Amino acid sequence: MSDQERIDAILRTMRTQLEKHLVEESEITDPSEYEKHLVDIGRRFSVEVLKSGIKKMPKSRNEKKSPDHTG
Repeated sequence: MSDQERIDAILRTMRTQLEKHLVEESEITDPSEYEKHLVDIGRRFSVEVLKSGIKKMPKSRNEKKSPDHTG
């Protein structure tokens, strides 16, 4: 997946979340609840960015190359 495709996927997901927030926004009357809602949106965005960046990790350079036969 190219960088542009990853960006588009993240933005599609976040657009859905933001649209949902805008619908629910008028129903929130408590300022602390409103702030919590915004923090949740930011947290979801961060999770989406992290998930999109997770790739197969390279092998560890510290991994043993052969079984230990000193036994």
